[in-house]
Amino acid sequence: MQQHFILIFFIFFALAAVVWSGYKLFWMKYLFLQRIISLKTINFPFFSTLVIREVASFILKQHGAKCRNLLKKVTENDFSGLSKEISDKVLRAKLKLMLYGKITKSGPSDSLYCLMQIMVEFDNKNYNKARLLLSQIPKPKKNSSLYALRLLCVARLALFETDLETASLEAGKALKIFQKNDLLFEEGLSYFVLGSVYRVSGVFDTADFMLRSALKIFKFLKAHKYEAETLGTLGQLMAAQNRFDEACTFMDAAGDIFESMSDNENNCFIIDQKAMIELLRGNFKLAFDLAYQASKKHISPAGKGFSLEIMARASFGKNNWVKTIKLAQSAIQNYQTEKNYASLFECLYLMAEAEIRLGNPNKAETLLRKLIARARRQKTCFHIANAYTLLGTILLQRKELSQAKAVFNQALKYEFADSRISGIAIDYANLAMVEKQRGNRQDFKKNLETALNYAKAADEDLYCRLKAFLD
Repeated sequence: MQQHFILIFFIFFALAAVVWSGYKLFWMKYLFLQRIISLKTINFPFFSTLVIREVASFILKQHGAKCRNLLKKVTENDFSGLSKEISDKVLRAKLKLMLYGKITKSGPSDSLYCLMQIMVEFDNKNYNKARLLLSQIPKPKKNSSLYALRLLCVARLALFETDLETASLEAGKALKIFQKNDLLFEEGLSYFVLGSVYRVSGVFDTADFMLRSALKIFKFLKAHKYEAETLGTLGQLMAAQNRFDEACTFMDAAGDIFESMSDNENNCFIIDQKAMIELLRGNFKLAFDLAYQASKKHISPAGKGFSLEIMARASFGKNNWVKTIKLAQSAIQNYQTEKNYASLFECLYLMAEAEIRLGNPNKAETLLRKLIARARRQKTCFHIANAYTLLGTILLQRKELSQAKAVFNQALKYEFADSRISGIAIDYANLAMVEKQRGNRQDFKKNLETALNYAKAADEDLYCRLKAFLD
C-alpha cells in the first residue's frame, strides 16, 4: 500500500513538473513576444500595453501553421496583415485603433476600446468628445488596469479644465495601479500628466522630477513621440522659470525627434513653443517670424490658431494694435473650428486690450461683455476674473463708480475661488481707487491695506508697484 502511495506521489510530482515547465515556457514566450510587438508598435499613432498583451496571448494560443503565420507577420512588421488575421473582432478593432488612431462610430462597446478612444481624442485635442465618451462608459472594476486607465482619462480632462487637485489625485492613484500591474508605458503617461499638473501649479521641483521620470521610461521603451512631447513640456517648465537657454535646448531636442519621425505638425508646435520663449524674452520680431514660419506649415486649425495667436501677441508687444486685432480675429476662427474655447477667450481678451490702446474703450467693453457672457457658460482654464478686472478698469476711467465697484467685486469672487493672490491684490487696489474717487477715505484706506497685504504675500515687486501707485 505504501509503495502504491509513493508511486502515485512521484507520478503526480512528475506531471506537475511537466505542467509547470510548459506554463513557464509559455510565460517566457509570452513575455518575449510582448516585448517584440511593443518595440515594433510603440511609435504607431496610439499605444496600449493591454492590447499588446492580448495580441501576444492570442498568437501563442493558436496552433501549427496559424501560429507560425501570425508570428511571421510580426517579424515582417506587417501589422496591417496581422490585424486581418485575428479572428477576435473586438481585439482586431482595438489593434486597428492602436495602429491607425482612427475612431469609427461602429466600434465595439468593450471598455478598453472605449478608453482607448478617449485617449486618442485627448491626443487629437478633442476634449469635448473625450468628455462625452468618458461620461458614457461604466466604471471598471476598482483597482484593475482598466480602472487605472479611466482614472488617467479623468486626470487628463481635469488638467485641461485646470481642476488641478482632481488631476493630481486621480493621476497619482492611476500611477500606483500601473506600477503594481507592471504597465510601464502607462506609468510613463501618469508621470507625464503629474508633471504637467505640477508645472501648471508652479511646483517646479516636483514637476521636474515627474517629467524626468516619464522621460526615462519613454527613452527606455524607445517611445520617440512621447519622449519628444515630454522634452517639449520640460522646455515649457524651464521657460516658466525664466531658464530660457535650457528651455531652448529641450525644445531643440524635441524638434529633432519630431523631424526624424517626419511629424511635421508636432514639429510646428515646437517652433511655436520656441516663439513663445522669444515672447517671454521680449524678442517680438523673432517670435513673430518663428510663429509665421509654423503657421505656413500647420495642418490642423488648432496649430494655425496657436501660431496666429503668438503673432498677435508679438504684434501687441511691438505696439501694432491694428495688426494685433486682425491676427487675433484669424486665430479665433481657427479656435472656433476646434472648439478651443480657452484660447478663443484669450484672443478676445487680447483684442479688448488692443482696442483700449487704440482709444476705443466702448469697443473693448463690448468685447469683454461678450467674452464674460460666453466664459461663464463654458468651463475652461481661462481666468474670467481677468476680463472682469479689465472691464472694471474701463468703467472706473469713465467715472461709472457703482458699476465699476460691482464688477471688481465680481472679479474678486473668481480670484478667491482660484486662490490667485496677485489678482486679489490688484482687485482690492482697484476698489481702493473707486472709494478714493467717491471720497470715502475710510473705505479707501481699508481696501488699500488689504491690497498691500495680499501683494506682500504674492510678490515683492507687485507690492512696491501698488504702494507707489496708490500713494
